[in-house]
Amino acid sequence: MPARRRVTRKHTSYKRTKRYKSLKRVIRVFTMSLTGFFLLGVSYYIYVLAVNIQKPFAQASEGLDYSSQAYNSTKPANILFINLEDISATNPSVLNLHLLNVNPVDSKTLLVSIPADYNIEDYNGLGNVPISKIFTLNSQTSFDNGLKSLVRTVETTLAININGYVIYDNQTLTLLNSAEIHLTSSDLPKNLNYSDYFKIKQLFEISRKTVKSDLNTLEFIRIIADIKDSGSNFNYKKLDSDNLTVSFDEAWQQGYTYEMVKKERNSVIILNSTSKSGLATWASRYVSNIGGLITELGNSEKVYAKNEIYSTLPPDNQTLGYIMSFFNVSTVKSPDEFTKDPFLAKRADILLVLGEQTVVELY
Repeated sequence: MPARRRVTRKHTSYKRTKRYKSLKRVIRVFTMSLTGFFLLGVSYYIYVLAVNIQKPFAQASEGLDYSSQAYNSTKPANILFINLEDISATNPSVLNLHLLNVNPVDSKTLLVSIPADYNIEDYNGLGNVPISKIFTLNSQTSFDNGLKSLVRTVETTLAININGYVIYDNQTLTLLNSAEIHLTSSDLPKNLNYSDYFKIKQLFEISRKTVKSDLNTLEFIRIIADIKDSGSNFNYKKLDSDNLTVSFDEAWQQGYTYEMVKKERNSVIILNSTSKSGLATWASRYVSNIGGLITELGNSEKVYAKNEIYSTLPPDNQTLGYIMSFFNVSTVKSPDEFTKDPFLAKRADILLVLGEQTVVELY
């Protein structure tokens, strides 16, 4: 019977060390390969961004940029989404309108569906005109004119400001579905997957063909990220065409509030100095919708050319800042300068006087 080979401790330790070194080599090669693939992917992603960062969409309307400041996830923004039947048509029809409010400060997002059949009363002497037809009517002279008229109508009707727009057509939705990117209005954050970023080249190819917007690539990426981050704080509301303004105000105040404005609880008096009736009521809708407190509405005996604000609040006051921005007022005056009634100006934290400027801008 052959003698059994005696396994020494030294021999076992040697084999174990050899296996350990081999395993380390495999792990090193695997890690280097993984890192290489990752860096290659990042490089490709950066390359695609660099190529498309300035012009991610089909040519936007010339000189039409509602976003005076770039979206940088520090302030709320309202983006109007316009679904045309065919973006390349001469006088395209509007099929759907959505207003997206992104509020990164409070991590909230509100998507509002605006009924395309809602009638705008006595529109430019043409009687009642559906809001979907306003773009078509005014785009006969130019695409820009149609867009400006539609945006102004939405701002006037809902008493909000539009910070940007995205125009797309049915082909856009078809191409997105082909790329397995399915978007539904009722649950947008769940539809936006981080894996879709790997389809960035496809997305740019689609956007360059069928989308027009005044947003740039970085703004669009930030908006998508903020929508995704809102999660359960996302709200979708389909407005009632029979009672549009009331249903919008309710949806806006329930689903979207400026928390800082509500905490400040500043009181606001609004005076209408123009011959356009109902202007103070219209302005009060905006102030109420951002959480401001309206204490008085009235008319001014003196006619003002421009909107004016009288207040002693500090420049960093949120309520004052939003009102100044919306009503295009650059300088705040002391209540004592409201010579008609300084005591009236001091009865509230903010006195807003609406001038002919508002009528020109809205109508």
